[in-house]
Amino acid sequence: MEARLVPGAQTSRLAHVIAGSRRPRVPVKVQLAVDVDRTASSAPFRLGIHGNVTAILAAIEPRVGELTTWVFSHGDEDYGQRPVLHLSGGSSTEAVAAVTAIDFEGGGDPPEHHLDGVEFALKNLPIASDRQTRAALVCFCSSDTKPARTGRSARAIGEDLRRRGIITCIVAEPVAELRALCEAAEGEFITISATPTPTDMERVAGRVSASIMASLTAGGTLPMSAPPIPPR
Repeated sequence: MEARLVPGAQTSRLAHVIAGSRRPRVPVKVQLAVDVDRTASSAPFRLGIHGNVTAILAAIEPRVGELTTWVFSHGDEDYGQRPVLHLSGGSSTEAVAAVTAIDFEGGGDPPEHHLDGVEFALKNLPIASDRQTRAALVCFCSSDTKPARTGRSARAIGEDLRRRGIITCIVAEPVAELRALCEAAEGEFITISATPTPTDMERVAGRVSASIMASLTAGGTLPMSAPPIPPR
């Protein structure tokens, strides 16, 4: 049941298909952060990332009370590619523009600093304390990850995401550390792929938006397909 991210596809058709079904609006404010691996390793997936971000926002915005966006990118810090905040508290249109403007280049050979990218987003995404606001993180990355410079494990970072109530979706290659992070966050992991079809892109965007909406409706951080998790 793993979907695949596509290097390029029909963005306008995809957004129309996913946003086309009319469903009840959830009366919550959503703070949605998108974090993108901007190294050359992600270049083949550039158009796929653009299309998926567009479709995810188009699917979520009509169904929530308010949508505010943040856009981050990260790379290989050993080659000077520090995490960057591209957009803070913007609209969905601004988020699409910010993601589209990201240059995918540089970095050394894999692995990259994906865990540092997630920690940077976690540090810079303001988490509202009221019950009417929820935060979500969607991270796109390829290749393996280097250890976090803070020394924290992937699982510890994921547990931090869960404790803070951040709905987490990771779209990445099947890397053990990223899976561990997503599992600890009680989030949704979707496998990236370099074999493109338009159907794959629809599936990825559909699963991410469905997971976020299911978590909002349930008031928790569980993906739609996950079984109930007993209290800790």
